[in-house]
Amino acid sequence: MTKRNNLLSIGEMAKYSNTSIKSLRYYEKLNILKPSFVDPDTNYRYYRFEQLHLIEIICICIEFDIPLKELTEFIDQDNTLDFSNFLSYGKKIAENKLRNIEKGLYLINEIEQEIKTTNEHPDKQVIYERVIPKKHYYIIECETSFDEVNFTTEIDKLLSNETTKYFYDYMLDYGFLVIKKKSKMKRYFFMELSIKIKGKNVITLPSKSYYCIKNETCQIENVEEIFSDYLNVGDSFIAIEVNLFNSKYRIGQPINELRLIKI
Repeated sequence: MTKRNNLLSIGEMAKYSNTSIKSLRYYEKLNILKPSFVDPDTNYRYYRFEQLHLIEIICICIEFDIPLKELTEFIDQDNTLDFSNFLSYGKKIAENKLRNIEKGLYLINEIEQEIKTTNEHPDKQVIYERVIPKKHYYIIECETSFDEVNFTTEIDKLLSNETTKYFYDYMLDYGFLVIKKKSKMKRYFFMELSIKIKGKNVITLPSKSYYCIKNETCQIENVEEIFSDYLNVGDSFIAIEVNLFNSKYRIGQPINELRLIKI
C-alpha cells in the first residue's frame, strides 16, 4: 500500500488532465506514458501527479498534428524525455502550422473581398468597368485555339517549371490570356505569380480599369465581338478570362469574368 501513497488512480489522472481513461491506456501502449505503479494484484494503474506535465506535452503534439509515435524518439529507455530537442522540434511544427493558419485566413479574406466585388457589378451579359490591381503572370503560348487546348497538359507544363514555388502562396488567378498587337493575336495559358520575377515568360499588367463581362462559359475566343463597341480596327489589347467567386458558387461550373484592357 505504501507504494500507492500520493499516487493518482487512472480515473483521477484522467479527471485532472481533462482526458479519458481510454486515452491514457493508449499512451501507455505507445510507451510514452508509463504508470508510476501497477498493482500486481488488481492490475490497477497509478500515476505521479508530476506526470500531468507529460500529458500536457502529449496534448500539444495532438494539437500540432505531431504523430505521437514521433514523441517516443525523444524518450530513452530510462523513460527520460529529451525536453530541449523536443521543444525545438515542436516549435518548428508550431511555426509551420501558424503560417498555414495565417495563409488560410488570408485566403478567406481574399475570397470574401472578391465575393463583395463580384456582387457590386451587374449580372451576366452586361459590360462594366472595374479597376484590377497590378498583376504578374507566367504565360505559356498555346499553339491552337482555346477550344482545342488540353487544360491538364497546360497545367502540367506550368507545374514542371522552376517558377512553381511562386504560384501557390495564396489563391491566385489562372486561365486563358490573349495578346493582340498590330493585328496579330497570340493565345496563352497563364497563372498568376505571387511576386514579380524575371523571365521571358513573365508579364506584368499595371493597375488599371478593365472592361469586364460575366459569362457561364468560356468566351475569350469571342473577345473582339463581345467588346466590339469598345474597340477600333487595329487596336492592341490584352484579354484575360478567369473564374469568379460569388455568394452561390457552383462547383464544376463557376462564373467566368472576361476582362479587356487596351495597350
